[in-house]
Amino acid sequence: MPALTRKTRRSIDKTVDAFVCRANLLTRPSRREAEVPKTLRVGVPDAHGPFEWLILPLPSAPWVEALEPRLPRVLPPSFRSLVMRYAFPSFDIGPVHIFANTGHSEVTEEWATRIFADRILAEALLKNGYTQIGLATGALYDPVCFDTNKRSGGGEYPLVRLDHEAALQFGRVRVIQQVAPSFLDLLGREEQA
Repeated sequence: MPALTRKTRRSIDKTVDAFVCRANLLTRPSRREAEVPKTLRVGVPDAHGPFEWLILPLPSAPWVEALEPRLPRVLPPSFRSLVMRYAFPSFDIGPVHIFANTGHSEVTEEWATRIFADRILAEALLKNGYTQIGLATGALYDPVCFDTNKRSGGGEYPLVRLDHEAALQFGRVRVIQQVAPSFLDLLGREEQA
C-alpha cells in the first residue's frame, strides 16, 4: 500500500477538524466525572453531577502509538487523524458510540483499554482482523469495528457492527451490518445531518 500523499493527509485532517468544530458547537450529552478527565471538562457540573465537555487538540498520543502494534493492521488514516490529534470522552456519531480517547486509563470507556477489557471478545475480534472502536449506539454489547480484511485504496476500512454473542460463545465473527464504508464516510454523513 503506497503512503498517502501530503495533500491527501491534509484533506483528511481538514475533514476531521471540520467534524470536531461542528461537534464542539452542538449540544452534547453531559458525562459523569469518571467519563471525562478534568482537561476536557467545561464549567462546573450541573445539579445532577454530569460535566459538559469538549473535543480538544492533543500535543501527542503515546497511548495510541503503543496500542497500534497490538492491532491486526494499521489504523485507517481518518480515524488515526482523530485519535492522534484530539482527546475526547466517549460520544455518539450516528449509529456508533465511539470509545474515549483521553490517555487516562481510569476513564470508564477509554479506547486503548476498553477494547481489551473482555479478553474473549478481544481475542476473537483481533485474530479475525477486526479493530473495535466502539459499540452500536443503543446496543448493550455489539462491537463496532474496522474490518481490516477489506482495505480500500485510500487505506480506509469499512465500519461494521458485529454480533457479540457469536464472538463470545463460539470465537467467530458474524457481521450484522456495515455501518459505513469508512470512518471518513461516517464523518461526512454527520456533516450532512
